[in-house]
Amino acid sequence: MILDQIENWNKYPLLADKKIIFEFLQSLKSDIADGECKLQGDQIFARVMSYRTRSPQEGILESHRTYIDIQIVLRGDEQVHWWPVHDLQEKAAYDALKDALFYHVPPVATGRFILKPGMFAVFFSQDAHMTSLVIGDKPQEVRKVVVKLRYD
Repeated sequence: MILDQIENWNKYPLLADKKIIFEFLQSLKSDIADGECKLQGDQIFARVMSYRTRSPQEGILESHRTYIDIQIVLRGDEQVHWWPVHDLQEKAAYDALKDALFYHVPPVATGRFILKPGMFAVFFSQDAHMTSLVIGDKPQEVRKVVVKLRYD
């Protein structure tokens, strides 16, 4: 997993040649419409979404095998919980169409952080993550972009 300020994206060798992704992300305004944008066919695409943050009890713990997630928040803040997948018990079989593997949620997250505008998080196949979580007890509206980068 990577968590950093968006202006530092090119300091990571894996991301250094992915200028198309970060130029796209840095050009976005918080009022962009929800939906999917193709950046490079099925190799790189983005999903823009809006939602209210939720409690960890309502959260979904997942990982992906085919795509790396690069996530940024355009508006609002959300809490994110993270676990290494080898510590988790699968809840259901891998869904190749959704590129998602779901897990039972342990009582304590291995890592927790707040994702704010100006930051980005990268989740690899070994990174199970539960996003969209409320900070404190007051849900808020979030506008977020998840870029899907094909692993191969």
